[in-house]
Amino acid sequence: MAVRIESIQIKKLGPLDSLKLELGMLNLIYGRNESGKTYLAEFILQSIFRHAKRWNLREFNPEGTLQLQGIENQATTFSPASPRKIEDYWNESDRGLPMNMARLLVVKGGELAMASSSPGGVDRETLKNTLTSQVLLDQIRDSIQSTVQKAQIIGQKVTGKNQGQISDLNALEKELNDIESLLELIEEKYSGGPARQIEEEIEAVRMQYDQLLMAQKHQAYLLSMAHKELIIEREKISDERYLSLRDRVRDHRKLKSDLTKLISKIKTSQSGVDNYHWLESAIEIWEEKELEKKKLPDILLLVAGGGLLAVGLTFLAIQHSFTWRYLDLAGLITAALGGLVLIYFGIRILKGTEFVSETEERQSIESSFQEKFNQTLNGITDLRMRLNQLKDKFLLANSDQKESRKFEIQLETDQHWIKEAFRELTGEVVPEKSWEAELETIKENTAAFDSRISELALQLARFDIPEDEYISEPQDIDFSSQLLTDLEKQLSSLTDELSSHQKELDTLKARASEWTRDDISTPWSEVLHHLRLIRNEISQSHIDLTAELVAKIGLSEIIGKIEDEEDQKILENINAPAVSNLMEKITGKYQKLNLINDQVYASDPYQEYPLRDLSTGAREQIQLALRLGIASSVSGGEPLFLILDDAFQHSDWKRRESLVEETVNLAKSGWQVIYLTMDDHIRDLYLKAGKASLKKEFKLFTL
Repeated sequence: MAVRIESIQIKKLGPLDSLKLELGMLNLIYGRNESGKTYLAEFILQSIFRHAKRWNLREFNPEGTLQLQGIENQATTFSPASPRKIEDYWNESDRGLPMNMARLLVVKGGELAMASSSPGGVDRETLKNTLTSQVLLDQIRDSIQSTVQKAQIIGQKVTGKNQGQISDLNALEKELNDIESLLELIEEKYSGGPARQIEEEIEAVRMQYDQLLMAQKHQAYLLSMAHKELIIEREKISDERYLSLRDRVRDHRKLKSDLTKLISKIKTSQSGVDNYHWLESAIEIWEEKELEKKKLPDILLLVAGGGLLAVGLTFLAIQHSFTWRYLDLAGLITAALGGLVLIYFGIRILKGTEFVSETEERQSIESSFQEKFNQTLNGITDLRMRLNQLKDKFLLANSDQKESRKFEIQLETDQHWIKEAFRELTGEVVPEKSWEAELETIKENTAAFDSRISELALQLARFDIPEDEYISEPQDIDFSSQLLTDLEKQLSSLTDELSSHQKELDTLKARASEWTRDDISTPWSEVLHHLRLIRNEISQSHIDLTAELVAKIGLSEIIGKIEDEEDQKILENINAPAVSNLMEKITGKYQKLNLINDQVYASDPYQEYPLRDLSTGAREQIQLALRLGIASSVSGGEPLFLILDDAFQHSDWKRRESLVEETVNLAKSGWQVIYLTMDDHIRDLYLKAGKASLKKEFKLFTL
């Protein structure tokens, strides 16, 4: 696909305030001196090409963009600030175009020569840079130190001047030899000697010791769990509750004993209490029935009454016999008195028969009194006297009876409390007969708990392991304190034995530590491991550097061979049909180029001429043809764009016509030509040739 510049838009570019160009195939940009033509050319260079700075362009910060067709499917925008340039797109498309295509496609300031420093305007170096990978080869060669380029591989060993990387390789080789010698000595004195065997034995014992410590931490965990569980169980048996229960049972037993004694005492005094109650009842009946007055009339009363009645009747009977004056009155009175006495006696007799039952009660009381007190009852006075005698005993017995009831209530309350306390402590109902035995069992269990808790606490204290280091997972071995002690003794013994071999090894260890930077107290196994790692690192560094040097030496040889083939490649390119045909067409004479040493020669059918010996016009024609031909060749025949900044200003007027005609033909063949000039003659030549040949594809822009 043809690559061409589609449009240019700029502002604030030197004297150009604003400019927009829509380009055709042949574009003539005309402007007087200081009109901004050079600024525009440099803007195009900086926008498109990566290597534009090689022209020593002026410093400015233009604003604008440039649209390029043929790079991507759509127009691609470039600007001086664009991070990606046309070379990046060519690389991505694998077109293989030279990195300095700008030198082929841009002629600035009338410099048609590709190498201004060369007498002929072009030389071998320029062609190598343009047509070959010389730049890349030089970059590769520059990355290789000169001492490495001159080094050789002899007997699988890199030899050369002891500088740079060769010196680094030799230093690595010396370090590797030194460390290998040290390792051999350590192997002899340590690894293969008794010290190593002792250390291996120490490692084996320490491994077992560490495993046992892990088992101890697991054992500590189990003891801790058991200790906590025992404490929980022990806390269920409250000492305060137990002591309170023990005292309550003791008090209960004492109270029960006291109650038994009190009951016995009450039974002993019961007869007195019964007699007291009997006396109270007898006195109550005695007084209620008035048994104190219930007696039969005295017989004397009957005799007296009968005697008075008989005397009175006698006096009445004998009154006629005697002349006593008042005898009859005395007799009447006496008889009356006797009758009254008899009547009273009779009434008393009658009254005694009316209260027969009361009389029996009296007799019963008297009989009971006689039986109880072995004393005859003379009346209520005896009853009351005896009652007073029994009153203190009765009151004491009554008090005992009340105390007994209190004891019984207290015993019942205590019994309920004790049963609940036993249920709380044992979880079971304990019969009264088993109270003491159960208390003893609780005491024994409590003592056993306390003993076991103390024993576990002592074992944990002996372990002296922080709780956060306990291990809950079971270990492969069971803990044995005896085995732990034995291993500690064995480690101590082996350590003492190792110390006897230590002096010679300390010197070796110090040498090894200089390499490893380990502390002298670091175990031998670690130092040796670190030393081997360093040996491996040095060995790998030696291998890597050797491989790098071998690769660089080989690469240097390959680059040399490639450079030997470059001249042939250059000749093939500068004599390609695209170059030869165009050169013959432009010059009308020269058909072939040759490269002899560093100089380019042009040939006509008769002979070869050094390019430096040709006239300026011929050289410019050849240089233009060489530029266009090479550009066309390396682009695979695809048309590109050509930027000519007053490229023909040094040519005479006749050659100008020829050069203008060739650029017009170039535009007709598909190449885009942008010619910037301040020359009126060149302008007129392009106006004449361009309009006639390209019509609308010819564009004139006046600055």
